[in-house]
Amino acid sequence: MVPQSQRYRLLATFNAGFTYTSGNNGSTDNGQVNEPLSDGNATLIGYSDGRVDIVKWSGGPNAGPDVAWTRQSQAPIVWNRQLNPDLNDDPNSPQWGLTLGGVGDVWRTGVGIDRRGNLFFVVADNQTVITLATILQHIGAVRAMEFDINADWHTLITYSHHHGLDPRMVEPQPNRSDTRYLEPDNRDFFAVYTRLSGPVTVPFK
Repeated sequence: MVPQSQRYRLLATFNAGFTYTSGNNGSTDNGQVNEPLSDGNATLIGYSDGRVDIVKWSGGPNAGPDVAWTRQSQAPIVWNRQLNPDLNDDPNSPQWGLTLGGVGDVWRTGVGIDRRGNLFFVVADNQTVITLATILQHIGAVRAMEFDINADWHTLITYSHHHGLDPRMVEPQPNRSDTRYLEPDNRDFFAVYTRLSGPVTVPFK
């Protein structure tokens, strides 16, 4: 969950990607391996100087000293502004996510990077992996990756600070509270903060 000491600068939280058991999707924080990174997987990476990017990982199980964090999630769905030609609408595809009920059009989330280095997070219902990739391509992503799917897991929350911390779920999500990530949860997530001076690190307390 978001550490109490960091909540004063919290701007947003959103769900992460497929689990390690669903495609060897590794992650690291502050040079520590949570699950080993897999070469070839799409990797959202945050550098200690504040930059973020999406790369095809080729650096072994851990990231370098200039990396604050990494999170992998399958193969890229957009690369060099083009949709991955291996995308398909099979609802039982282990590569693009098994759907609940065996239907292809479900809640899906994804992240993309534009040519200026801006990060996008997309969440939408009734999407296949192809339509999700098309949305990210349409809004300017030059590289993109799919994050978690299905109705239980999508979460985008923003926070205001007028009278204490005030969370607001951005999309309809009857299965989750807007206090998700402010309390213990069984999935990892991303938190967006106002930046402090100095190198970027992942705060755990």
